[in-house]
Amino acid sequence: MKQGFWQDYRACFRGAYGWTSWLVTIYIVILVPVLVWLIVRALEVETTREQILYSAGVILAVMWIAFLKLWFWMRLNNIELERRVRDIVDQTR
Repeated sequence: MKQGFWQDYRACFRGAYGWTSWLVTIYIVILVPVLVWLIVRALEVETTREQILYSAGVILAVMWIAFLKLWFWMRLNNIELERRVRDIVDQTR
């Protein structure tokens, strides 16, 4: 039986890798305001050197958030795959 997105999402926080899902979620929640702050600072500073440094920080924060979200979506995919394999095994019994 196909479960919905929210059931899969909650399943990410259970099991052996549940703590890593919580850690990823906390990192994303922390990084989004940091990203906004870096963008604001990059637009406010006067010197080109500071603009480049803050812009590099923006790029790193965006990449970090993207990698964390990619990990989370791969975790959701893994949960779905495990469920499908379990269903196939149950059907063959």
